[in-house]
Amino acid sequence: MTELMHGLPKGTRIDGFEVRGILGHGGFGITYLGHDLTLDMPVAIKEYMPVDLAVRTPDLSVHPKSVGEKPDFDWGLNSFLAEARTVARFDHPNIVRVLRFFEQHGTAYIVLDYVPGDTLSEALAEARTLKFEELSEVLDGVLDGLEA
Repeated sequence: MTELMHGLPKGTRIDGFEVRGILGHGGFGITYLGHDLTLDMPVAIKEYMPVDLAVRTPDLSVHPKSVGEKPDFDWGLNSFLAEARTVARFDHPNIVRVLRFFEQHGTAYIVLDYVPGDTLSEALAEARTLKFEELSEVLDGVLDGLEA
C-alpha cells in the first residue's frame, strides 16, 4: 500500500471505522483499506478528496482551496453522494456492495465491501498480456455488471 500526502493517517477513526492504509487514489478521491470496528471486518473506504480543488487541514477536515473552487468542490461532493446512493441500490455479484455512506470532516465517505486481489492494471503489469480466456472472463463480468 502506498502512502499519500493528502490521505488520512493510518489509525484515523471515522464514524466507527479505522483507516489501515491507502489502496489507491485518483483525481477526485482516495480509497483506503479500512476496518469496521463494530463488525470486526475489513472494508474499503472511498473518500471524496479532489486534490486539485481541496486541502486537508490539521484537524483532518477537507476544504476547498479557495472561495473560487467552492462551487466545483460542492458540485463534486454532491455527485459523489449521488453515486453512493445509486450504487447502494444494486445487489449484483459484479458490483461492489455499498455498506453505508456519510458526510464528515467537510467531505464524504463511501464504505464498501473490501474485495482483496489485484486490479486489472496490476495484473497486466505483472503478466504483460492476458490469455483470451482470462480477458473474456474479466470482460464478461464487467459487461454483466454494466448491464445491471
